[in-house]
Amino acid sequence: MNRRQFLITLAGAAGAVALAPRWVRREEPDSGELVHHASWIMGQIANIWIQTDRPDQAGEAVSAAFQAMRKVESTLSLFDPSSELRAFLDGKPGRVFRASPVLHRSLENSAREWRHTEGAFDPCAMPGRPSNGPGDFLRAEGGPILPSREASLDFGGIGCGIALDEAGRELRRRGMDRALLELSGDFLALDPPQGWMGWPMVASDPWTGAPSQAGFDLARAGLATSSTVERRSILDPRDGSVAKRLAQATVVAPTATQADAWSTALVVRAAEGIGPRRAEFDYQGRLVLI
Repeated sequence: MNRRQFLITLAGAAGAVALAPRWVRREEPDSGELVHHASWIMGQIANIWIQTDRPDQAGEAVSAAFQAMRKVESTLSLFDPSSELRAFLDGKPGRVFRASPVLHRSLENSAREWRHTEGAFDPCAMPGRPSNGPGDFLRAEGGPILPSREASLDFGGIGCGIALDEAGRELRRRGMDRALLELSGDFLALDPPQGWMGWPMVASDPWTGAPSQAGFDLARAGLATSSTVERRSILDPRDGSVAKRLAQATVVAPTATQADAWSTALVVRAAEGIGPRRAEFDYQGRLVLI
């Protein structure tokens, strides 16, 4: 597979995403075919690219990865009345809920990122009122509890990251290590293609969508972008107001879950300098590596 084939295959499939490819390589890849699979998940197209010399086995691995994403969706959806999260929120307050591993991990991950971002990422944020964070949901040792009928829990700010991490684990279990996964403009990169430093990316300008100067090679990391340009739906957990301090934040982090949470946190409190800011590519757009 030569560089031109690699560029056309990936760019052609990912042309609608918020990040564009930046083609930087160490040497010409000398083996392995780039295969691409797509599926409808969470109301949008999810993409997986794998470089492998076993394309006949890649399909089974990709099916397992997509199934892992769908499991996250069916567990954490607020809009599906049959979801596990909906059953939890509609249950009796104060009673220990027997949560699945996906729901339990999601709640624990959310609580961890809430602490790490000093409350800037908060799945419990509600319009017009301050939030106390997700700690009240984790007070029981046997499982999560619903603290009150009015309590809110929305994994929309971290769900894509969770789904990507779960899918990435499935690919690695099946030996498909050179892969890039994308869902709703968020990415998870496993190992890079052979001979490449990483899966090349460029953060988009928040106002025009054109590639900015903030480029990087993504490998063994997650990437997420949160924006308030087209839709203002991110809430400041301190008072429930709509976040408008930053037009866009693109975060690279060790996991897709962390990147998803931190991109939301930076949009909420960018002016307060949360996180080690590494690059600014626009007066209202930032690229952050944590």
